[in-house]
Amino acid sequence: MFEAGRRTSALKIATAGPAAFFGSLILKGGFRDGLAGISIASFAAHHAFLKHLMLWERQKAENSEQ
Repeated sequence: MFEAGRRTSALKIATAGPAAFFGSLILKGGFRDGLAGISIASFAAHHAFLKHLMLWERQKAENSEQ
């Protein structure tokens, strides 16, 4: 993402996790799988949060070098 020029913000970091959880659990029908669906949705939320957080850290590191 960083190499492709993608940018993130504090708002995107805060909303990426809940949006991924909602998308996986409700929009993709994960609720029908029970506990497994909730687990997958929570892993998707955690992954989205960490992805944006790592992108934000790389942005900050790039800005401090300049």
